[in-house]
Amino acid sequence: MLVEKFSIDSDYNDLALFAIVSDNQGFKLAWELNRALGFNLIMADEKEIEFKGGKKMVIQYFNYQKDEVLLKLIKNHSIECHGIKNPYLVNDLKNYPFLLLLDGETLEEFLEETLLESKLVTLQKVQLVKRIDLNSVNIDNLIF
Repeated sequence: MLVEKFSIDSDYNDLALFAIVSDNQGFKLAWELNRALGFNLIMADEKEIEFKGGKKMVIQYFNYQKDEVLLKLIKNHSIECHGIKNPYLVNDLKNYPFLLLLDGETLEEFLEETLLESKLVTLQKVQLVKRIDLNSVNIDNLIF
């Protein structure tokens, strides 16, 4: 099986990660983000991530490309796993069911234009949002 790797620069200049608490299913949260923020997050094919020893997890996520910025709304907990003790994509953030990953050269301009951080906290389907310092958590499992 081909495994795609999401490469991450060590300086993280073109990345932003928001951890989101919501008790809704992923498609409902994506719909809310689309409605309130003018995005068009679309469910992507589930990604199966295989590890040594036959262990694997399946991750659900939604994609949206706006100009130079790629957004991914990712379910942090595997929707299916085999042989994995901690089925979280980012174990350091296991109290957050969703991750919103933004990647792009014009990321800071995008964040300023959309006022994304301040708008996320006002959404009805979102209980808590935290912008994550990428140097403070292990995000090695963000592979796709």
